Amino acid sequence: MSGAAPEKQPRQPEWKELVELSGDAGRAWLRRYREPRLLRLEQLGLDALAALRAGQLEPGRRQLAELEAGLAALEDVPASLRAIHDRWYFGVLAYYEYAAGESERAEACLQQAYDAVCRAIEADGFLILLANHCQEFRLHQARIARSRNDWREVRRYVEEAERMIGGEAPLCVLPGGRPIRVADMEAFCLSLPRPEGTPPYLSAIFDLGRHRKDFASFVEAIYVLPGFVLAY
Repeated sequence: MSGAAPEKQPRQPEWKELVELSGDAGRAWLRRYREPRLLRLEQLGLDALAALRAGQLEPGRRQLAELEAGLAALEDVPASLRAIHDRWYFGVLAYYEYAAGESERAEACLQQAYDAVCRAIEADGFLILLANHCQEFRLHQARIARSRNDWREVRRYVEEAERMIGGEAPLCVLPGGRPIRVADMEAFCLSLPRPEGTPPYLSAIFDLGRHRKDFASFVEAIYVLPGFVLAY
């Protein structure tokens, strides 16, 4: 047995950090995203998710209802901002529906989260990194199918996600018909300025080999782990 310490994985860069690097338009977008009223909506989603993960369905559902009402009142924000908040909302709502035993509704919510990601990217191209969420949605659908012991569907969703992460299939298709592939995300990342002093962990976004390794571990967990956790 080796006494060497395990290699520490570099911190994953947040998509917002990459939007920050994309230019003036991205930075202006982030200033809007960080308005207190919008951060409050984001926090409601996080609080709802925490409640649901703790098995507190009713408190989580009440927070989701409050979030839904807040989203309905958003009339003066860019289309992509609204779409991003829809993505968070439907992601958590999918968790709630699954926990409530409504797997079909959970899958429908994941589709709405997918649609929201597509709208956001079409409106503002610097949000392209969020396309990676779409292959994650396929893996969440695989977990829902696993809970029904529908192994044929599990394999279908996993294979779809594998084609997406491998570049054989688009991660998503925008409303205007443009497909977004892993290569498009890579090209965007390579186009970002990397000024002196850029934190080293931002280089992690360029390590596609590591991303595929993480993907393989995620897929293995679907087949092995007895529990179900739907990510936000």
